[in-house]
Amino acid sequence: MGVPGLFPWLVRRYGGEIVLDGPVWKAAYPSGVDYLYVDLNHLVHRCCHPEWPTPPPASELEMFAAVRASLLHLVEFAAPRALLFVAIDGVAPRAKINQQRRRRFLSARAGAQRERCTAAAHAELRALLGDEGAAALPEAEQCDPPWDSNVITPGTPFLTELSEAVRRSLEDQLQTDKRWASLAVVFSSWDEPGEGEHKAMRFVRAMRAHGGQASDGLHHAIFGQDADLLILSLCSHEPHFSVLREATGLRARGAADAAAPSDALGDELDDGCLYASVVDAVRAIQFEVVSVGALRLAIGRRDLQLGGGDARGGGGGADDGLSAELEEWLDELCCLACMCGNDFLPPVASLLVHENGLGIAIDRYMPLRQQGHRLVRRGIVDFATLWRLMAALSPDESGRLHAAQRRDAQRIRREAAAA
Repeated sequence: MGVPGLFPWLVRRYGGEIVLDGPVWKAAYPSGVDYLYVDLNHLVHRCCHPEWPTPPPASELEMFAAVRASLLHLVEFAAPRALLFVAIDGVAPRAKINQQRRRRFLSARAGAQRERCTAAAHAELRALLGDEGAAALPEAEQCDPPWDSNVITPGTPFLTELSEAVRRSLEDQLQTDKRWASLAVVFSSWDEPGEGEHKAMRFVRAMRAHGGQASDGLHHAIFGQDADLLILSLCSHEPHFSVLREATGLRARGAADAAAPSDALGDELDDGCLYASVVDAVRAIQFEVVSVGALRLAIGRRDLQLGGGDARGGGGGADDGLSAELEEWLDELCCLACMCGNDFLPPVASLLVHENGLGIAIDRYMPLRQQGHRLVRRGIVDFATLWRLMAALSPDESGRLHAAQRRDAQRIRREAAAA
């Protein structure tokens, strides 16, 4: 689920140069990356219940084929040289479970309300038209119940079968594809606790702790659509890091024919593939890349007025010339972002991201920072500074809440008038 609104906020504040189109990024890294980490759950949701107008798969076997095809397309795009780490979400922490439960109950209740409203509208229309008019109305279509996406949950038979299908696919690629000959593959299934992106970042930290491999100029790339990947990547303090995302909006439409996968991928998928349109669907997926190195430099320049090299950093953006102050500020920025909510913490009501809550928190914190206070010291939150920050935010909190309430009321009135 991530942090709604965080990605566009970062782009607005720190500049669009932190986001590269897929072909531009590929030109910067023609030989690929060293390590690729894949949060598979996004691909699973995209393939199993795609958005309109993409038709949904007719069976679970077709879903498995679509997931496999999408994963191969992603690997071909990123071209990892040393490691491929694929993770499916395991059992989440209690806070995330509570949030999932609340969201699913609300979704089920909204669906039941829609069905009742539809039935009531049909009944009212038939009553208004009378017997003769109602006879001319087409009969309501008897549709099969929609596929329940709640089965994409650790411990379900569906996710168990999908995990085994992914495992077999990875083993098959290692045995049959020469391009995978020198590639180490790690697969973390749902039976390992933790969300996919957190398992991937835990792996990065483990490599860093054992020999410092992660800091030797190796390029890491992680795929996922959640904006919290950007926060996790900043917390890693790795300058050579990229976050791969599916392109959205104009980027996706403008690059519809760019960087298509090779014919070999199409031939492989066509051969006995259960999902007939999977090749076309996979080739329609385009990527954009957030350069975490460029983001680090932009943060240093925008917030700390630090100098540095080329902000684009060739897609990776090493910032060796910057001081350790940047690393300290990145920890503090990530802590401030937590105040705006995430998958585990509810947001402070007056600090919502889409209302520039994070920008307000930064503006209130900077005077404290200039006085020598630090929100995070060596990875530990300083609660005395946090208390001072809350005190600085409190005077105009009521005004922000009332303004948000007025905006919500205006939005509701506009929607009612449009209906």
